[in-house]
Amino acid sequence: MVGSTTLAGWRAFRVSLLPVVTTLDVENYLSPYFATQSIEAMAPKFPNWLGRLHEYGVVTVPLAPGSESAQYIDLFALQASRNPDVRVRGHDVRDTLPKIRPYKGR
Repeated sequence: MVGSTTLAGWRAFRVSLLPVVTTLDVENYLSPYFATQSIEAMAPKFPNWLGRLHEYGVVTVPLAPGSESAQYIDLFALQASRNPDVRVRGHDVRDTLPKIRPYKGR
């Protein structure tokens, strides 16, 4: 029994050492693509987005273009848009992320 708690403690320690995506990371990632006002409007949603990333098991991935975490942030930003055409594009992006929409095997 002691070994299992030690192993669990070690895993928690190892995970705590890995870099974690933060709201500042999200803001820095979106800044080249969105106006400051748009980022400020989306900023209250960043903690929710990070929670969703955590649900999908994507908490320790660096936020770099093309990474899994960046694909999710792109999706969340598209879904947050007020423009219906952009939201449709978000729907298309959602279909490429298997953790959100598993392959249906058509």
